[in-house]
Amino acid sequence: MTVVLSSANKNQTAHRANKTEHNNNNNNNNNKAYVSYPEPHEQQPLVKQAHSDQDLNQLSLAETNPYRNFGHISTDGLEGGAVAGHELLRFEDLYKKQCERIVDAITSLKFESIRDIWLGFWRAALPSAAVHTDYESQMSSHKFYSLCELPQVVDYVKHADHEFYQFCIEILIPDVLGSLPHNLVQNIRALSKNVDSWLRQALCNCPERMRQVKLAIINTFSMTLRRYTSLNHLAQTVKNSLQNETILGQMLNDINRVDFNYIREQAKWICGCDERLVTRLEAEFKASLRNHGQWSLDAWIGWLDSTATSALLEHEGTHNYAKMARQFLLKWTFMCSSIVRDLTLRSAPTFGSFHLIRLLYDEYMCYLIEIKIAGQLKQSPLATMCNSDC
Repeated sequence: MTVVLSSANKNQTAHRANKTEHNNNNNNNNNKAYVSYPEPHEQQPLVKQAHSDQDLNQLSLAETNPYRNFGHISTDGLEGGAVAGHELLRFEDLYKKQCERIVDAITSLKFESIRDIWLGFWRAALPSAAVHTDYESQMSSHKFYSLCELPQVVDYVKHADHEFYQFCIEILIPDVLGSLPHNLVQNIRALSKNVDSWLRQALCNCPERMRQVKLAIINTFSMTLRRYTSLNHLAQTVKNSLQNETILGQMLNDINRVDFNYIREQAKWICGCDERLVTRLEAEFKASLRNHGQWSLDAWIGWLDSTATSALLEHEGTHNYAKMARQFLLKWTFMCSSIVRDLTLRSAPTFGSFHLIRLLYDEYMCYLIEIKIAGQLKQSPLATMCNSDC
């Protein structure tokens, strides 16, 4: 199965401020085109789920549209004929075909073949003489590495990788809260552990700047896969563990004993948290436990979504949105840890259940803030994580 990465430009469309989206900027020399990223609860499944681990071989990871547009290599600063235009186009074509082969490996669940794809493309230790002849016939190793030294080519690869590896994440984990086969999760985790060493081996002869850019992005890709699989595991654990109405009732009794006045004072003094926010979150969380007959994981996740959206509403569209979003995340983490600390000191019977929920809340809120910041910056979430100066 070959996935064609389209190079057609996408028109910019209007979206809500809290949606993650890409903006088509026709004035950009790289001719980058962007697509929108859905909110977590709007993601459409790309994976036909297997019902058991035994069905893993029949699992079908489906293709999806729109495919990421890599844009083109900028020719600014390349005037004078030092590099022919057709050579840049050839590099773009080879790079896209390499990405298509990686998608084929992912959709067929042959993750280990990614190593050979990288070794072949980057001319490190070619798997076979036939592959070597094929690559050399399309572009000599000397010309290939000389192009990899150009800042314009490095920038192209950087943008392309931001797009491509975000695409791979969405194929592998289309819904961070949805059920995934156990073996698939284990394979994804194994992939996340191996990609760095595979790529380092493939880039052994590559110019240093290109090598640094590639490894930084693949490390973020690896970290994201680990975090998303952990979040997925937490979601399934919470969903399966907190179905007992007796436990939920006891949790309400325990949370009612927490000294929220002290937590409000500490949150205000340490991190400048609005006391009204703590009071509102306290009331809403207690209400969800009080109505435990209607408890559902989706309802709690919806509450987290609305909490983050309302807290950041006044900052949407401003230049300091990312800063304020991170500050909210710090305040949220402090409040959650303070509540769990109080429950621990009181030896609350349901401490374990609260600890589990706290882990889920912290992980999901971090994931949610990532997506919201990416939306404001009109980047993919992976690009946002790679760019530490956002």
